[in-house]
Amino acid sequence: MIAVKDVAFYRLFLSAWSPENKANPPLAYHLPLLHTIGISHRLKHSTGLRPALYHELRSRTEMTAPIETAPAESNAENKMDRRDLIKTSVAVGIGACAIGAPVCAAVQLITAPIFAESAVGKFYPLPVPLDSLTETPQRFAITDDKQDAWTTLINQTIGTLYVSKINGEIYALHSLCPHAGCMVQVIGEHPVTGDKENIFSCPCHTAYFTMEGTRIGSNASPRDLDRLETKIEDGRVYVKFENFTFGIADKRAN
Repeated sequence: MIAVKDVAFYRLFLSAWSPENKANPPLAYHLPLLHTIGISHRLKHSTGLRPALYHELRSRTEMTAPIETAPAESNAENKMDRRDLIKTSVAVGIGACAIGAPVCAAVQLITAPIFAESAVGKFYPLPVPLDSLTETPQRFAITDDKQDAWTTLINQTIGTLYVSKINGEIYALHSLCPHAGCMVQVIGEHPVTGDKENIFSCPCHTAYFTMEGTRIGSNASPRDLDRLETKIEDGRVYVKFENFTFGIADKRAN
């Protein structure tokens, strides 16, 4: 038997909230709770209670019960999304590695000539002993393997130089004139003064140099002949061969 005060309380719920009154959501969440805990059952079987009140409460409860997404389903969807993201990331990583290996090999093949160490700038031994050098310059060719783009040429001439020993000092001079790169020659007479002495002469633009490589008089060359670094080990002379930029006053290695 349901009490009269319970009936009044239920009517208070019904009068305080309706589908048009959405400003009081706490009552909307309590109405399904009333039905869940069995109050509707008590209303239905209570004596003296009109059936219309029961049906009114039941219909409003079913119509206005809030619809919520089950947390379990949301969590499951989030887990699926994370798993799909991990699978996609792994697949992308594997694909990148598979593609990257041949690409890296191709890039290395293409750029190898750019970063290859040049043969120029190394120390090369002269083919004659130190004791054989005199004040008269001797001309020597420097040979090494030469990298021409993607082709390696074996035992190629990479340059020439003149080497002499004057007052006990070794002079190794590049054989190209700094003016425009013409090959200088040793002559025994100055063509202008007529002095009988060994000098270097450039046949292209009237440039003359002493045996130490110093310019003589008015000269087309912007600087002296390029002197190369030398060292002596075990009675042998080693020369650090380099090429230099033509047409400028500064001695600048290429």
